[in-house]
Amino acid sequence: TPSPGQYKVTVSNIGVNSYLNLRSEPNTQAPVLRQLYYGQELIVTREMEDWLQVRTDDAAGYVMTSFVKKAEGN
Repeated sequence: TPSPGQYKVTVSNIGVNSYLNLRSEPNTQAPVLRQLYYGQELIVTREMEDWLQVRTDDAAGYVMTSFVKKAEGN
């Protein structure tokens, strides 16, 4: 559940059988922490220019804004 000031996004703009890398820093060269699947919900904890700091149930890291969309009901 998002805390005040946070919101949910859904992984999109990738192939249904593809994945999105959750990175340790807001940089495409940063180490990959895990792979996120199409349709997975993430909670945004911070916004940057082209990146979002997000968390899942068991991890936190960064994704590019162009690969997510605001979840319904936000």
